[in-house]
Amino acid sequence: MGPPRHRFLSVLMLRVIVPVVAAFAAVAATNIVVDPYDITPIVTIPGVNDSKPRQLDRANLTKTRAIVRDRWDAVALGPSQIERSIDPDNPALEDHGIHLYNAGLSGEAPAEEAILLRRAAAPGTLKFAIVGLSFYLYMPRTKDPGKPGPSRLEPAGTYEAELEEDAALAVSPSQFAASIETIVNSFKRRRSLQHLKNGLLNVEPDFVPPDHRAAFDQADDAYLNLSETYRAILRAEPAPGRARFDHAALRDMLATARRHGIELYFFVPPDHARHCETRRLVGVEPLFRQWLREVAEVLAAEAGPAGRRFALWDFSGYNGVTTETVPAAPGRMIWYNDSVHFTYRAGRAATDRMLGFADRELDGIDDFGEPITVESMEAHFARQDQTRARVLSHHPELVADVERLFRRP
Repeated sequence: MGPPRHRFLSVLMLRVIVPVVAAFAAVAATNIVVDPYDITPIVTIPGVNDSKPRQLDRANLTKTRAIVRDRWDAVALGPSQIERSIDPDNPALEDHGIHLYNAGLSGEAPAEEAILLRRAAAPGTLKFAIVGLSFYLYMPRTKDPGKPGPSRLEPAGTYEAELEEDAALAVSPSQFAASIETIVNSFKRRRSLQHLKNGLLNVEPDFVPPDHRAAFDQADDAYLNLSETYRAILRAEPAPGRARFDHAALRDMLATARRHGIELYFFVPPDHARHCETRRLVGVEPLFRQWLREVAEVLAAEAGPAGRRFALWDFSGYNGVTTETVPAAPGRMIWYNDSVHFTYRAGRAATDRMLGFADRELDGIDDFGEPITVESMEAHFARQDQTRARVLSHHPELVADVERLFRRP
């Protein structure tokens, strides 16, 4: 029979320790195979793990892993406008043999763009990056603009640190719950809003708002009236002409580009013209223009050897795309899902314009997007003002709709 102590340990092993270890192993195996956050993709099994409703919860992990897992030729960086619109399956990219990953994240600030660019450049295959610059996310939110906010991507650590993080998640009860939800969702064929393998958020066609006017109102109302949006910018910044914005993250991206020989294409996303009116009504349009001037100045000052310039494009304002009529009744728009989120088609058109590819999307619209420099900036603003006056003379509802939503402080 053996000593009592040995018998006790044997019973403890059989009845407690082995079942606990087996349970942990089962949880880890389920989490790794189902992979509800798309962090360690092994296999996609239709009806088992193809619909991942919790993937967006940990999209920061998804993208930091995917951006170095494959050997990408190009990367798109920026906030939700990029995440939802820059299409890696753009036929023009495919025709040129360009393997692009969409590393956009909702709320992706410039500091996070810089982190992701460094990660994307590390494997040594990256040729260029398309970087969406958000005025709203670029601006400081406090009286201390030099103090960086917390990043969801830090510590964007060593390989060993990430392995530890992934291992901890593999046995996490919360990830196991997400795995079960993934299995149920997949079995029942429910579509989930999640990132595709190329990083694009699968908005189209299943998650396009049926009522565009309501979606426009919701987005513009938030930027007009919430204290943490444009009004926060006014509180944080002194008068136009005296504020200098923090361009440390921008310079970080330029340094990465020079170090790895990467081309950078910066652009202001094509917010709908109605949303441009929200900036004017709140009073941040002068700051927007000052910000754009400063970005152009930094790009000119940081130009590489032999006068190499970093491209800067402005797709916002008033043009044949951004002035698309918002339907009064439910119906699909060509270029927009709401006033700040544009369609895959608009994203492909912007990408083609920046990269100099043939126009496949614009159907004769020739005023979408303009390359700008320090020297051309004032002429660019003058043209925008002239176009705005002409557009509003025919479409006064662009202003009326925004004024209807505005609640003055």
